[in-house]
Amino acid sequence: LGETDQYSIQMFSPNGCWLHENSMDALFRALSSRPLHRHDYFELMLVLEGEVIQQIEEKEYPYRAGTCCLVNRSILHNERFIGPAKLCFIGLSVDFVRSLTESASLQLFEAERHLPENPVLQFMLANLGQDLRKEYQDLFPTPENTDSVQTLATLIARMTHILHEPSAAATYYLKGALCELFDFLSSGFYVTPVHLSSSPESLLFLRISRLLEDTDGRLPRSELARLLNYNGSYLNSIVQRRTGLCLFDYGMTLQLKFTNRTHFYELFRQKYGMTPQQWRKIQKSAEHPE
Repeated sequence: LGETDQYSIQMFSPNGCWLHENSMDALFRALSSRPLHRHDYFELMLVLEGEVIQQIEEKEYPYRAGTCCLVNRSILHNERFIGPAKLCFIGLSVDFVRSLTESASLQLFEAERHLPENPVLQFMLANLGQDLRKEYQDLFPTPENTDSVQTLATLIARMTHILHEPSAAATYYLKGALCELFDFLSSGFYVTPVHLSSSPESLLFLRISRLLEDTDGRLPRSELARLLNYNGSYLNSIVQRRTGLCLFDYGMTLQLKFTNRTHFYELFRQKYGMTPQQWRKIQKSAEHPE
């Protein structure tokens, strides 16, 4: 894996883990024209710059800088590039995944012994057999994770160096860097298994809900739009179709811990003497006086 404007570099290690990076527009177009395909290894895609459309079977999901996607060995997929982008693909063979947890119980420190409980690794461990499920993992950074791209780039650079210049302990260093990556993904990202029956809109609504739940519904629309890189009006329309509530009202139900729409409106009117819509109009007038 390396930086180049001429061609892509693939580095293979003898233990079944490889990394691949490219940044050439012509190569992106060539990759985008490929048919749907699957691998005999797990593929973790990390988006460092730009945006890519990940086609999963017959559906398309956008992935922007700082987000990741992990597909198992049964998923037909392809990446479609819509502009300049920088990605890293990490492929992990079945044997390599097994080797990460084989000696977990023998590690010196307690934190290391819990490696098999990592949700990213659990996903792969659950898909080691032949009876593979048609699902993948969506990884989206939490609001507190403001440096996801930089941290991912640092870990990738470390693995790149190991693969380029393997030392006597290269395998241990590589496994350590991967475990650190898995730990970062599980602690700084929403790790969500997604079934093929889910639509792209369902995945976006899930991301909206996770962000609002973690902030008790107090995340402003502008900040939600920034984090998700979508227009606020579009996010509002997604929530309305899914819940019957506008984004503000949906956030209020999370603040007040109510999921019943009618009950929420009744309690809001009792507390504030007006409907949520009337309250919003007053707030808008206060923010933008004539």
